[in-house]
Amino acid sequence: MSAWSADVTADGNVVAEDVGDVINYINAHGSGAVMKDGSPAPMYYDVTGDDYVAADDVVTIINYINAHPDPKAKRRAWQFLAEKRAKSL
Repeated sequence: MSAWSADVTADGNVVAEDVGDVINYINAHGSGAVMKDGSPAPMYYDVTGDDYVAADDVVTIINYINAHPDPKAKRRAWQFLAEKRAKSL
């Protein structure tokens, strides 16, 4: 899977926001076939490319994020934990 196909918002990043957008879409419209009315979609909810928006699209994005961790985010998390620990001493 490419980052492009998991990037629901087409902002160049595959992040938790993309997961939330697909979940919100499913909650609002239910799982189902992709509407093909000819107009361009503002978001790309069908990340698996099977012409169906469902839970497997959510899992696919989560799997992509887990397989491609952001080193900057990891560094910020460790820094946060170190600062929190230092304050508790």
